Amino acid sequence: MKVFFTFSDAARHSRKGGFFISYRNVLFPFWWNLTGSSEWTLFTPGRFDRAKPVPAFQRSSYAESIDQNVVSMFDPMLFMNRDISLGWYVGNRSHHYADWLAILVERMISQMKIDVNKVVIYASSGGGIPAIKIGTRNAGTKIYCSNIQVDVRSYYKKTFSKMIAVAYPGMDELEVTEKFSSHLTCIDWDGDFSLTYAQNLFDDFHLQNHFKPYRDEYERVSGRRKVDFLVYRDEESGHGVLDKSIELEIIRAMHSGADVAAILPSGRHLAASEPI
Repeated sequence: MKVFFTFSDAARHSRKGGFFISYRNVLFPFWWNLTGSSEWTLFTPGRFDRAKPVPAFQRSSYAESIDQNVVSMFDPMLFMNRDISLGWYVGNRSHHYADWLAILVERMISQMKIDVNKVVIYASSGGGIPAIKIGTRNAGTKIYCSNIQVDVRSYYKKTFSKMIAVAYPGMDELEVTEKFSSHLTCIDWDGDFSLTYAQNLFDDFHLQNHFKPYRDEYERVSGRRKVDFLVYRDEESGHGVLDKSIELEIIRAMHSGADVAAILPSGRHLAASEPI
């Protein structure tokens, strides 16, 4: 993979494939397929299988099935240590990589002359935090998230502790959570983005520890963000992804404005303050 400093340079080199964008001495991996469409689908990364070589780009194979331009991302946090499978773009003591990712997407939108209102960001699991951070900086973006983590501190302790040791060496977890809470949670991040937040009721861990707290905070202080909360029931997938054909339908619906709840298994919208 080649290294570029701008997306326009990357596009002149290749309209399909992986590359790095160098930003402030950090290499951010991207993969894209440029089709010439005016619509763009962006995928942020979830948990990664460390048995595979890095970088790898989740859902990049979907590019073969949809007409939009596709961009898939990989978290440079995972270059720091082979034992971590999730990094959430938390960065380190000095920098928040999710902030930098949002800046890079903003630059891509400018350099590639993209209509931000035709951008859909698709995320599941660990991809939610970077997806929402991108939305805070890029007004008009549409985000679809399912079964995501919204607060790293509320994730499984073993995974969280491994990440803390890599990102903030020499600091204990309490110190990190006090000093760098803005790197660890997106619950109160606001912006001119619209978020469709779907949760499988058969994924009780994320329902209780992430979906409900995010919804509670949104109903307390909604701000500028517009959030449509959906629930669905699919025992087979649990926290995992839905069938590829369903995910592709969701992507098309996000671009067209069709009802995503109608695609999800037993999906429905939650009214304000409606108990789950």
